[in-house]
Amino acid sequence: MLAYQYFPTWKGFIAANILISAIFSFLSEPLLVWLGLYELHGWKYIYSFPIYVAIAIVSKWITEFFARKQAASVNKHERS
Repeated sequence: MLAYQYFPTWKGFIAANILISAIFSFLSEPLLVWLGLYELHGWKYIYSFPIYVAIAIVSKWITEFFARKQAASVNKHERS
């Protein structure tokens, strides 16, 4: 999740992950198939692309959700 570290805003993060997802879907997966490490059974590379994007977005959302909860908890304890 280097994209999470290098792109702290949602706009930059989503743009970076679209690029990363495209690389994984259309370069890495075909390479793995060519090497015989990955088999496609009724699957197309394009199907993987939105899944990779969705996984990244959900991961960032969950991370930020818990970071906000932790920050709120710390602030609450500091005021007490």
